[in-house]
Amino acid sequence: MKVMVTGASGFTGQALCRAFHQAQYEVIGLTYSSQPSTPWTNYAIDLRDAEALQALFAKIRPQAVIHLAARSFVDDDDVLGFYDHNVVATTRLLDAARDHDVQRVIVASSANVYGKPATTDLPLTESAPLAPVNHYGASKLAMESMARTYNEDFALTLTRPFNYTGPGQAAYFLVPKIAAHFAQKKDTIALGNLDVARDYTSIHDVVRAYMMLL
Repeated sequence: MKVMVTGASGFTGQALCRAFHQAQYEVIGLTYSSQPSTPWTNYAIDLRDAEALQALFAKIRPQAVIHLAARSFVDDDDVLGFYDHNVVATTRLLDAARDHDVQRVIVASSANVYGKPATTDLPLTESAPLAPVNHYGASKLAMESMARTYNEDFALTLTRPFNYTGPGQAAYFLVPKIAAHFAQKKDTIALGNLDVARDYTSIHDVVRAYMMLL
Protein backbone atom coordinates (compact mmCIF):
# COMPACT_ATOMS: atom_id res chain seq x y z
CA MET A 1 0.00 0.00 0.00
CA LYS A 2 1.16 3.51 -0.80
CA VAL A 3 0.80 5.60 2.38
CA MET A 4 1.21 9.36 2.64
CA VAL A 5 2.13 10.74 6.07
CA THR A 6 1.90 14.46 6.76
CA GLY A 7 4.11 15.95 9.45
CA ALA A 8 6.73 13.40 8.44
CA SER A 9 9.63 15.30 10.00
CA GLY A 10 7.89 15.61 13.36
CA PHE A 11 8.18 13.43 16.44
CA THR A 12 5.33 11.07 15.57
CA GLY A 13 5.78 11.36 11.82
CA GLN A 14 9.37 10.17 11.84
CA ALA A 15 8.55 7.17 14.02
CA LEU A 16 5.49 6.25 11.94
CA CYS A 17 7.23 6.59 8.57
CA ARG A 18 10.08 4.41 9.84
CA ALA A 19 7.66 1.73 11.03
CA PHE A 20 5.70 1.71 7.76
CA HIS A 21 8.91 1.55 5.75
CA GLN A 22 10.14 -1.41 7.80
CA ALA A 23 6.78 -3.11 7.21
CA GLN A 24 7.33 -2.81 3.42
CA TYR A 25 4.77 -0.06 2.76
CA GLU A 26 5.57 2.52 0.11
CA VAL A 27 5.91 5.65 2.24
CA ILE A 28 5.60 9.25 1.08
CA GLY A 29 6.34 11.84 3.75
CA LEU A 30 5.10 15.43 3.60
CA THR A 31 7.03 18.06 5.54
CA TYR A 32 6.49 21.78 5.98
CA SER A 33 9.88 23.10 4.96
CA SER A 34 12.68 20.54 4.96
CA GLN A 35 13.23 17.34 3.00
CA PRO A 36 15.19 15.11 5.39
CA SER A 37 17.36 12.32 4.03
CA THR A 38 15.42 9.10 4.69
CA PRO A 39 14.91 5.69 3.03
CA TRP A 40 11.46 6.91 1.93
CA THR A 41 10.53 9.86 -0.29
CA ASN A 42 9.74 13.24 1.27
CA TYR A 43 8.15 16.32 -0.24
CA ALA A 44 8.25 19.80 1.30
CA ILE A 45 4.86 21.47 0.90
CA ASP A 46 2.62 23.97 2.64
CA LEU A 47 -0.66 22.10 3.18
CA ARG A 48 -2.55 25.39 2.89
CA ASP A 49 -1.50 25.59 -0.79
CA ALA A 50 -4.47 23.90 -2.48
CA GLU A 51 -3.00 24.02 -5.99
CA ALA A 52 0.30 22.46 -4.93
CA LEU A 53 -1.51 19.75 -2.97
CA GLN A 54 -3.73 18.84 -5.89
CA ALA A 55 -0.70 18.53 -8.17
CA LEU A 56 1.17 16.37 -5.66
CA PHE A 57 -1.77 14.00 -5.14
CA ALA A 58 -2.18 13.69 -8.91
CA LYS A 59 1.49 12.72 -9.15
CA ILE A 60 1.66 10.31 -6.20
CA ARG A 61 -1.83 8.78 -6.10
CA PRO A 62 -1.65 7.53 -2.49
CA GLN A 63 -4.11 4.90 -1.35
CA ALA A 64 -4.08 6.08 2.27
CA VAL A 65 -3.23 9.29 4.13
CA ILE A 66 -2.30 9.68 7.77
CA HIS A 67 -2.56 13.33 8.72
CA LEU A 68 -0.30 14.21 11.65
CA ALA A 69 0.80 17.71 10.66
CA ALA A 70 -0.52 20.38 13.03
CA ARG A 71 0.31 23.43 15.08
CA SER A 72 0.65 21.45 18.29
CA PHE A 73 2.46 23.43 21.02
CA VAL A 74 -0.43 24.41 23.29
CA ASP A 75 1.25 27.57 24.66
CA ASP A 76 2.02 29.00 21.21
CA ASP A 77 1.20 32.74 21.10
CA ASP A 78 0.11 32.56 17.43
CA VAL A 79 -3.61 32.02 18.11
CA LEU A 80 -4.75 32.31 14.49
CA GLY A 81 -2.02 29.90 13.49
CA PHE A 82 -3.84 27.08 15.28
CA TYR A 83 -6.88 27.48 13.01
CA ASP A 84 -4.82 28.20 9.90
CA HIS A 85 -2.78 25.02 10.23
CA ASN A 86 -5.23 22.72 12.00
CA VAL A 87 -8.45 23.59 10.16
CA VAL A 88 -7.66 25.33 6.87
CA ALA A 89 -4.70 23.12 5.95
CA THR A 90 -6.63 19.96 6.87
CA THR A 91 -9.52 21.06 4.65
CA ARG A 92 -7.15 21.51 1.71
CA LEU A 93 -5.66 18.07 2.36
CA LEU A 94 -9.03 16.32 2.55
CA ASP A 95 -10.15 18.05 -0.64
CA ALA A 96 -7.14 16.61 -2.45
CA ALA A 97 -7.73 13.16 -0.93
CA ARG A 98 -11.34 13.22 -2.12
CA ASP A 99 -10.45 14.46 -5.60
CA HIS A 100 -7.82 11.76 -6.15
CA ASP A 101 -9.67 8.67 -4.90
CA VAL A 102 -7.79 8.07 -1.65
CA GLN A 103 -9.35 5.03 0.05
CA ARG A 104 -8.63 5.70 3.74
CA VAL A 105 -7.71 8.80 5.75
CA ILE A 106 -6.68 8.91 9.41
CA VAL A 107 -6.71 12.37 10.98
CA ALA A 108 -4.98 13.00 14.30
CA SER A 109 -7.02 15.17 16.63
CA SER A 110 -6.18 15.52 20.33
CA ALA A 111 -7.40 14.70 23.82
CA ASN A 112 -7.40 18.48 24.31
CA VAL A 113 -10.90 18.49 22.83
CA TYR A 114 -12.14 17.20 26.23
CA GLY A 115 -10.82 20.22 28.13
CA LYS A 116 -10.46 19.75 31.90
CA PRO A 117 -12.91 17.07 33.02
CA ALA A 118 -13.76 16.58 36.67
CA THR A 119 -11.98 13.72 38.40
CA THR A 120 -15.36 12.06 38.83
CA ASP A 121 -15.57 11.75 35.03
CA LEU A 122 -12.35 9.75 34.72
CA PRO A 123 -11.32 7.69 32.91
CA LEU A 124 -12.51 9.51 29.80
CA THR A 125 -14.34 7.70 27.01
CA GLU A 126 -15.16 8.79 23.48
CA SER A 127 -18.63 9.83 24.68
CA ALA A 128 -17.26 12.30 27.25
CA PRO A 129 -18.34 15.97 26.80
CA LEU A 130 -16.18 18.02 24.44
CA ALA A 131 -15.20 21.30 26.09
CA PRO A 132 -11.77 22.58 24.99
CA VAL A 133 -10.22 25.30 27.15
CA ASN A 134 -7.52 26.62 24.78
CA HIS A 135 -7.19 27.52 21.11
CA TYR A 136 -5.27 24.35 20.33
CA GLY A 137 -8.12 22.17 21.60
CA ALA A 138 -10.76 24.40 20.00
CA SER A 139 -9.01 24.24 16.63
CA LYS A 140 -8.79 20.45 16.85
CA LEU A 141 -12.49 20.17 17.66
CA ALA A 142 -13.32 22.45 14.73
CA MET A 143 -11.11 20.26 12.55
CA GLU A 144 -12.99 17.14 13.64
CA SER A 145 -16.35 18.67 12.74
CA MET A 146 -15.04 19.77 9.35
CA ALA A 147 -13.44 16.38 8.62
CA ARG A 148 -16.68 14.50 9.25
CA THR A 149 -18.22 16.21 6.22
CA TYR A 150 -15.96 13.96 4.10
CA ASN A 151 -17.36 10.72 5.57
CA GLU A 152 -18.90 9.66 2.25
CA ASP A 153 -15.75 10.37 0.23
CA PHE A 154 -13.39 7.87 1.89
CA ALA A 155 -13.03 5.74 5.01
CA LEU A 156 -12.31 8.34 7.70
CA THR A 157 -10.87 7.68 11.16
CA LEU A 158 -10.34 10.37 13.79
CA THR A 159 -7.92 9.73 16.65
CA ARG A 160 -7.61 11.64 19.94
CA PRO A 161 -4.14 10.87 21.32
CA PHE A 162 -3.43 11.65 24.95
CA ASN A 163 0.08 12.43 26.25
CA TYR A 164 2.85 10.28 24.85
CA THR A 165 6.62 10.51 24.72
CA GLY A 166 9.75 8.75 23.54
CA PRO A 167 13.06 9.22 21.70
CA GLY A 168 13.13 12.25 19.42
CA GLN A 169 10.48 14.38 21.14
CA ALA A 170 11.27 18.11 21.25
CA ALA A 171 12.99 19.31 24.41
CA TYR A 172 10.24 21.80 25.33
CA PHE A 173 7.84 18.90 26.11
CA LEU A 174 7.75 17.70 29.70
CA VAL A 175 9.53 14.35 29.73
CA PRO A 176 12.40 15.34 27.39
CA LYS A 177 12.80 18.56 29.36
CA ILE A 178 13.18 16.66 32.64
CA ALA A 179 15.56 14.15 31.05
CA ALA A 180 17.72 16.92 29.54
CA HIS A 181 17.97 18.78 32.84
CA PHE A 182 18.95 15.56 34.58
CA ALA A 183 21.58 14.72 31.94
CA GLN A 184 23.04 18.23 32.19
CA LYS A 185 23.06 18.04 36.02
CA LYS A 186 21.18 21.34 36.31
CA ASP A 187 20.32 22.50 39.80
CA THR A 188 16.81 23.75 39.02
CA ILE A 189 13.99 23.21 36.55
CA ALA A 190 10.85 25.28 35.86
CA LEU A 191 7.81 23.03 35.39
CA GLY A 192 4.78 25.27 35.90
CA ASN A 193 1.75 23.72 37.59
CA LEU A 194 2.80 20.77 39.75
CA ASP A 195 -0.74 19.95 40.93
CA VAL A 196 -1.61 17.79 37.93
CA ALA A 197 -1.31 14.11 37.04
CA ARG A 198 -0.87 12.64 33.58
CA ASP A 199 -0.73 9.16 32.09
CA TYR A 200 1.91 8.76 29.38
CA THR A 201 1.95 6.37 26.44
CA SER A 202 5.08 5.24 24.61
CA ILE A 203 5.54 6.53 21.06
CA HIS A 204 6.11 2.90 20.03
CA ASP A 205 2.60 1.96 21.18
CA VAL A 206 1.12 5.00 19.44
CA VAL A 207 2.80 3.97 16.18
CA ARG A 208 1.46 0.43 16.53
CA ALA A 209 -2.03 1.84 17.10
CA TYR A 210 -1.89 3.90 13.88
CA MET A 211 -0.71 0.88 11.91
CA MET A 212 -3.52 -1.25 13.32
CA LEU A 213 -6.08 1.46 12.49
CA LEU A 214 -4.87 1.56 8.90
